[in-house]
Amino acid sequence: MGIYARFRNFSFCHAVSMRQLSMARLLSPPKLIAQFECGLIDRAQLHAAMAQHAQVLIEEMLHEREFPEESRWEQWRNRLAANRLSVQHGEIRIRELLHALSDLDDFAPADLLWNVAHRHVPLHCFFRTKRAPIFRIKSMTSAAAQAQLVVEYSEGKSTTVVRETFQLARDRRWQWQVISREAYMPMG
Repeated sequence: MGIYARFRNFSFCHAVSMRQLSMARLLSPPKLIAQFECGLIDRAQLHAAMAQHAQVLIEEMLHEREFPEESRWEQWRNRLAANRLSVQHGEIRIRELLHALSDLDDFAPADLLWNVAHRHVPLHCFFRTKRAPIFRIKSMTSAAAQAQLVVEYSEGKSTTVVRETFQLARDRRWQWQVISREAYMPMG
């Protein structure tokens, strides 16, 4: 029996962007590959880090299988949040803005968002409204060349939720860049 057959009740979306909760923050796979290509890490270090990412996915699958009701509610909340934003701003715009946030080195949920530009992964997979680590968009305003995002997130199993406001603008290549950010006092 293959891995997908064993976990047929598992919603793959939640594990696609999950990171390990119990260890120090991992770099996202694109950043690991960039470091490997620059010679900053060797092949063994790359494989070890990617194995940790795989372990995170497996742990998330096991958690979803152990708590199916909680997982269904979380998925429903995430779908609702993603659909509301998509109706207001469009899925492509949301993906572009989240991809700009994923490029930030000091942004804790960047490793949850590393594959947000992949359109085959549903948008709701990147939201985590109640289950740690939390990542949710509280508000968003956008125009053709400027946008403002207010996001809430937690790191790891922490119950401390940080709220940040990001101002983004398009550069001359028409890519979104973070021009300013402001963190609010931790909540909860």
